[in-house]
Amino acid sequence: MASNEITRQIKIGLSKADKIAMRNDIANELNENLENFKTDIDETIQGLGTLRPSGTSIESEILAFTENKGIWVATDTGHWYYFDELTNSYTDGGLYQAVEIADGSITPKKTTFLSDNTLYENELISFDYNGTWQRKEVKVYDIKPNTEYTCLIESISGVAENIKYLYIQQYDIEGEKINEYSSKNTSNVSLTITTAPNISYIQLQFYAVAGIEESGTAVFKNIRFVEGTEYVNQLDKLVRINSNQITPIYEFEKYGLPTIYLIGYTIGISKDNSVTLNYIYGERTGICSLKWQGSSSLTYPKKNYTITFDNKFEAYTNWGNQKKYCLKANYIDYSHARNVVSAKLWGQVVKSRSSVPTELNSLVNGGAVDGFPCCLVINGKYQGLYTFNIPKDKWLFGMGSGSNECIVCANRYFFQAEALLDGTDIEIEYITDEDDTSWAINSFNNIYNSLQTATADNFEETLGQYL
Repeated sequence: MASNEITRQIKIGLSKADKIAMRNDIANELNENLENFKTDIDETIQGLGTLRPSGTSIESEILAFTENKGIWVATDTGHWYYFDELTNSYTDGGLYQAVEIADGSITPKKTTFLSDNTLYENELISFDYNGTWQRKEVKVYDIKPNTEYTCLIESISGVAENIKYLYIQQYDIEGEKINEYSSKNTSNVSLTITTAPNISYIQLQFYAVAGIEESGTAVFKNIRFVEGTEYVNQLDKLVRINSNQITPIYEFEKYGLPTIYLIGYTIGISKDNSVTLNYIYGERTGICSLKWQGSSSLTYPKKNYTITFDNKFEAYTNWGNQKKYCLKANYIDYSHARNVVSAKLWGQVVKSRSSVPTELNSLVNGGAVDGFPCCLVINGKYQGLYTFNIPKDKWLFGMGSGSNECIVCANRYFFQAEALLDGTDIEIEYITDEDDTSWAINSFNNIYNSLQTATADNFEETLGQYL
């Protein structure tokens, strides 16, 4: 009976003595129930002791028991076993509590926070050296025989140029060295090996050396040791190897457009900081530098890039052999046409005017940019449609032979004071000497100041002295 119902009945039709007697009966019943509950808990706790394992042994011996000997735990599997009266045999009850995590038992393939093919990675390894060899060693286990593995390092600094900086050594189960491979590149190290049939583990050695009186700090940035070659070029299709499966990234090849593949570390890339990457462009391969390009467009998720190749080549008819180009994202122009098409119209206007100076008429596109559509892939990830453009560089305007040459670019800037030309108002795209910009700033501001005082009558005379 609910307590509120008992209380209601006590208040109706009972004498004071009866009410007191009833309350006492209820209190005694509650106390008795409480004591019984405490007894049950005590007996349960005491009984837990009988549930502890009766002993331990290896699994095969426990399964051989033919009579009930209580609960047993297998030392080789970590499972507990109980006697099944129906079958008169011991049965596996599953994992008993937990087993200790052994050294080396946690590998990338057993986790969800490392990629399947990464066995070792470290953002930074650094150490000091002073007049002698110094090195850091890392052992990598869970190695498969007869399998390709690759060690990638973004950059190495602070070590002598004639020294091999990375060694990959193979060891057998006895700890005897089988062989070793080495590399002395200082950027975009990508050393691939094939493991021996009797391989047990890999040792990575990071070296630095100095002369007798030399000292310094060796710095190895963004190290990864992976299974496979990570990136493979098959019939001009870049694919990523992951979990031993070759998977096409995106079927952009169906467009039939020129495609630039860039491979390497892009950590730290910005407008002011370039990264060094490997490239595949048609039949061309090599090393290039890449950095962001633009001003307001830097806030967009899809970036513009300035790319400088290791060797000159003519990317488009009549452009001439050049190293430096621009990859335009055209993020706010889905047609990818406004920039290049407008520039081509300008070029046609220039070519059609007989009064245009020869210097301007002879330029690639009349002093305007030019470009063509292409696809961009960085580290196996399709970045989207781009245009491969002439950059705002000296060869766009036929410069490069003068002593004082400068190209400046203003992005929706309204002249309200003298320019700083530091990128906050107007940006210098090209100048003959990047360490000496004062003359360009003065020259630009002379024009600005003359415009403030010029009138319709003396405009040409006032401005002409600075042009």
